[in-house]
Amino acid sequence: MRRSKVSAYSRFRTAIPIQGEPHHYRKNLEFPFIGIIPSIPQLSLNNSKLRQKGKIDGVESKKQFHNIEALPSVSDGFHIDCFEAPAVIINWHLGDFAIRYSESVLVSEAMAVGRDQLSLNQSIINFERKMMNFYKTLINLRSMTAAILLATISAVQPAQAADVNYGYEDIEGTRVFFREAGDPSNPAIVLLHGFPSSSHQYRNLIRELSDKYYLIAPDYPGFGASDYPSASEYKYNFDNFAKTINSFLEQKGIAKYSLFIQDYGSPVGMRIATKHPERVQALIVQNGNIYEEGLAKEAWGPIMKLWEVGRGNTELETAIASQVFGLDGLKWQYTHGTRNPDNILPDNWLLDFQSLSRPGQHDIQLGLFYDYRNNVAKYPEWQAYLRKHQPSVLIVWAKNDAFFPVPGAEGFKRDVKDLDYNILDTGHFALEEDSKLIASKIRAFLDKRGIK
Repeated sequence: MRRSKVSAYSRFRTAIPIQGEPHHYRKNLEFPFIGIIPSIPQLSLNNSKLRQKGKIDGVESKKQFHNIEALPSVSDGFHIDCFEAPAVIINWHLGDFAIRYSESVLVSEAMAVGRDQLSLNQSIINFERKMMNFYKTLINLRSMTAAILLATISAVQPAQAADVNYGYEDIEGTRVFFREAGDPSNPAIVLLHGFPSSSHQYRNLIRELSDKYYLIAPDYPGFGASDYPSASEYKYNFDNFAKTINSFLEQKGIAKYSLFIQDYGSPVGMRIATKHPERVQALIVQNGNIYEEGLAKEAWGPIMKLWEVGRGNTELETAIASQVFGLDGLKWQYTHGTRNPDNILPDNWLLDFQSLSRPGQHDIQLGLFYDYRNNVAKYPEWQAYLRKHQPSVLIVWAKNDAFFPVPGAEGFKRDVKDLDYNILDTGHFALEEDSKLIASKIRAFLDKRGIK
């Protein structure tokens, strides 16, 4: 009797592109081996390679899956790698996500060496049986696919972001521009911008969180797209900004909210919080300072000098304006301390420069610099608010901020019990580089505290 040898295959790869509905697959199997080829139905010999083509349709199964994890993917499809280890690893790719399912000893061997025809036939039968078990595993995926995909994708990918809407609210004759997104019945996050920006600084964060939260970002009068009344028509100081924004929130019917405060957003938001502590569910602080040690003396030096001498010192005010309000100075505020300055969107400082180039803007902004001394005077009051009302506070502080260094973040440790403390390696406008990271921190922070 002729003796034949068949080597066990060392590896095969299956590619099954998704065609139409998820439970229909087209398979293209390839098994490299040498020698006699087992007679599995619908298999055809092509030189030394075995190929089978056709469709797999699904049946119900109660098979339990394990070792499932989310993986990055670059293309749609269904890939199986089987090694003679023995083990099978199945990767299901869908868009930007994938599921990895590993099953030990699914196919322990593909082919044995036949010492004679009888043993060879037996090995072929065993091979066919094991391949049929393998096919059944593929088929069983149909009943599990929907649940696995939904569970995995919901865990790693937020629901689709809501559209961003824009509008104006008339507050005592001044139109306040705002951008908003999300369902108003969801928990509200009020986003208060800094200098020299506007609600534009929150453009990315709004989209990243609007699937689960209602976000609204107003522009202060004289900033962004809000009205720019003359100094005789509107009093430009932080007390009045807080009054305007508080009226804006009341007029919009937003009675409970978390406050995101950054730079100028801090003195505006803290005035609102101390007046209406019952409305504030949480504070999200991105370099929103309320501690004297959080003021960098070098960067604030000229403005502190302005506090000492008062308005009207032409030489000092011209020096401040030339350093801060020019295009280079504005760009520096966005790029200083960032990991990749070239990747910061130039629209930021170009829009700010256009806004600050309007007649009278320099004088109004210098007036706000001078009024900032009143914010420092209120620091003890705001710290007392934290100690008394103990709002939950999320700190996402940029450590390379030239104006508000890390000691400003550390101050919250003294006054707040429920503090989520994070220091980021970026510059003053942390959202420009770390919007996704900050969004994930906000989700986890609010979820943990039941604000959802």
